[in-house]
Amino acid sequence: HRRRRRRRHRHYPPDCRHEVAMKLDWNNLPRSALSGTKIVDGVQYMASLYRASPHAIAPAHSLGYLTGVALHLPGLHTFGSHAFEAEVHFTFEGLSDIWGRDTPDFSLVIPIEVNWAWDAPHDPVLDWLARDQNYTDPYECDWSFNGVSKYLRNGFRCPPYHLASKILLSGRNRAIHYSAGAACANTFVVTDSISAAGHQIRQILRQENATRISWKKSELRKPGEVVVGAVLLPVETFTVFSEQEMWWRRKVYNTIMISGVIGILCAFLVVRRIADVYEVEVTEFVSDPWVQQNARLDHWLTYLIGLAVPWSAYSCGASNSMTGMNYEFQLAWFIGAMLHMIHELVMFVQVGGAVKRMTYRRVLRLALMSYLGLAHVELQIQFAVIAWMHGSLYSVSSLVTFFLANFLGQLVVLTCQCPRAIRFKARSFEVLHGVLMKRQEQLEVLDDESVNGKDSTRSYRKHHSFADADPFEVPSDSGSEAFYYFISTVGDVVQCALMLGFVSKYGQSPVMNGSISLTLFYMVSGYIAKIAPNHAID
Repeated sequence: HRRRRRRRHRHYPPDCRHEVAMKLDWNNLPRSALSGTKIVDGVQYMASLYRASPHAIAPAHSLGYLTGVALHLPGLHTFGSHAFEAEVHFTFEGLSDIWGRDTPDFSLVIPIEVNWAWDAPHDPVLDWLARDQNYTDPYECDWSFNGVSKYLRNGFRCPPYHLASKILLSGRNRAIHYSAGAACANTFVVTDSISAAGHQIRQILRQENATRISWKKSELRKPGEVVVGAVLLPVETFTVFSEQEMWWRRKVYNTIMISGVIGILCAFLVVRRIADVYEVEVTEFVSDPWVQQNARLDHWLTYLIGLAVPWSAYSCGASNSMTGMNYEFQLAWFIGAMLHMIHELVMFVQVGGAVKRMTYRRVLRLALMSYLGLAHVELQIQFAVIAWMHGSLYSVSSLVTFFLANFLGQLVVLTCQCPRAIRFKARSFEVLHGVLMKRQEQLEVLDDESVNGKDSTRSYRKHHSFADADPFEVPSDSGSEAFYYFISTVGDVVQCALMLGFVSKYGQSPVMNGSISLTLFYMVSGYIAKIAPNHAID
């Protein structure tokens, strides 16, 4: 029974695709780039090699450029006792890293099962390899709009016949990794072979891009330790975590962040509950020089953290091209967001009994919106990073939009001139903005009563002992406020449109879905806030 268990354990090798992988960084490989078995000089087609230890949060990433494509007959590798009749080898030479150190060479091997029947179907990979170097596909240059545009873009010539990476790796993302200690260094042998027609093999053998090798059975290359790696397309992503590790990390980190948000929301409700009768005049509090200076500093730090954390994750290799940065970096951003919320909570305590004018539901809703406002900006930056990892122009468009709408249009402009009415709201202090708006509504009512001959204003002032500044005089700049709402709306709409275009081209992503949902939420909630009274929203 023990022997049977050992054999079963040996039969199923460990799946370490989250620890080692190879990724093709090109979408199309033209036939004209291959002369014999070598890539012609002057062109480079890159691939990435990823390695990660079991407890790493980011992989070691090295690059290599394609040096040759050759057909080996018979095959050089075996799976168990099975040897393949032929193999296609894509060899890559490692590039030096930024420190001048040499990086390893690596290869991609696709096994071939040859079907010698006369009516065997063609394989597109061998069909590409069997073509002449200067062959062009006539179907690429028809009289359709697509064909004419390709003809014009290619300098009034038909585009060369190419091999798409998605065809090369169609359904073949699992590979046996032959490590450097085995017979072949850093070789990925795809586990799913391709079926080729025998006459395709004969046609390639007549050319210069095939190698005939006579191997003895004892000389066939076998892996010393079977490690299952991954071979990825350009749009796919590599992760250093297994499914079990990702499930555990998702559970732990989400629990930490959700608990933090719930805790800070409860703190706002507790302050609302135990607030004293004495209150600070909010219209004077918002104009205090120290309050304004701290709000500006908070605004800048929030933006700097939001920009630095995602791009640091990308530079460290800890950013995923579908789900964004790793949880460690998300937690770093979350700590910055919690410091912002604590800053708002401290000011919420300082205004005293003024918080009594708001209901518990309104306090809870506005505190949550303060956090969502920070997350909304962060998701837009992560979108730019993800689009950059895909090599998409959506990244440049998103960064330009963020620079114009958020950095210049909001951060810089509001640092120089910020009207009192949006001094808290523009910096994501939603709860304090709600307190200020409630106070201004009350002052407007008192002002109307004084105009109608009721002297309730004087008694109200006497009871609350205001400072010398007149609370009725609320400095405001309607032009600046209108510009803020306009530029923020335009920025959100443009970013949302860019994300929708990205999703339609590259597929869905949790970052895109979250940002699009938040954008729609802000637009709908802003419209409801304008047409509905405050008590209806509460």
